[in-house]
Amino acid sequence: MSARAGILVTGTEVLTGRVADRNGPWVADRLLELGVELAHLTICGDRFADIEAQLRFLRSEGVDLIVTTGGLGPTADDMTVAAVASFCGLELVLDEAMEARIGEIVARWMARFPDVDAEALRAANRKQAMVPVGAEVLDPVGTAPGVVVPGEPTVVVLPGPPKELQGMWAAAVSADAVRQALAGRTVYRQETVLMFGVAESGLAETLREAERLVTGFEELEITTCLRRGELEVSPATNPAGSRLTARCWNSCGSGTAPRSSPRTARESMNRWPGCWRAGGSPPRNRVPRGCWPRGWPTGRVRPPTSSAGWSPTPTRRRWPCSVWMPR
Repeated sequence: MSARAGILVTGTEVLTGRVADRNGPWVADRLLELGVELAHLTICGDRFADIEAQLRFLRSEGVDLIVTTGGLGPTADDMTVAAVASFCGLELVLDEAMEARIGEIVARWMARFPDVDAEALRAANRKQAMVPVGAEVLDPVGTAPGVVVPGEPTVVVLPGPPKELQGMWAAAVSADAVRQALAGRTVYRQETVLMFGVAESGLAETLREAERLVTGFEELEITTCLRRGELEVSPATNPAGSRLTARCWNSCGSGTAPRSSPRTARESMNRWPGCWRAGGSPPRNRVPRGCWPRGWPTGRVRPPTSSAGWSPTPTRRRWPCSVWMPR
């Protein structure tokens, strides 16, 4: 079983929807790249008891790593470090070297404001330099340092501004405590199939058929999403399940599958059903949205040859874009 992690996004402005959460999805992607299974992504306001409650919940779920974002600033509602210290049963101590470093950073920013209260500024610096005993301090990208607290689970405390969090991520995952917590990580493989003119009900019937025909089908995690006229299917598996993924799609291509359901990528590429309309063609100099792999601009009539080795050139007024599966 792979290492498991949980993400806790703090901030009343995020909880109430005034600010969109950009950190949770970004950290989730990075954890997947590391081969870590994400168990939960939670959001709570800037309330000490609520932060502790979310930390206890994630620990009860058996995660190996908790990543928190936000709440490292100098104001009274920035209390994530204190809540993490309380959760881990540790005292907060002043890191004098970090206090001096934060003071230097802030002094450069505040040089243009000579009327700033120097004592209030020192108090703010001191608050940000308070860290749990035994924690590893991550150098600040802005003014707030990050913290890695070893334990079961290990807790990584990162700042809320996305630029600061992303700039600190490499140092966080390089910390010894994090490397130990993620020792059981694996490598996940995820493939995405885009389908056109296929109803979700048809796909559901195909997957039920695959569940009956494919041994070990329950080991696959398959997600579907319908948007902009596209039906997106993404099976995820670890390396041991790669052959299982292939057997699943081969099963979908058997004669027992509904006619309207997705078939294997190879068969779909051979059939080339039109995705615009039967016998029709898209408007001049325009490609139907979603016909090409994600990231290619729409409106390009002749995109470059795809990684699968086929050239998506219009043939007989029909467009080869019903299914695309990356290698």
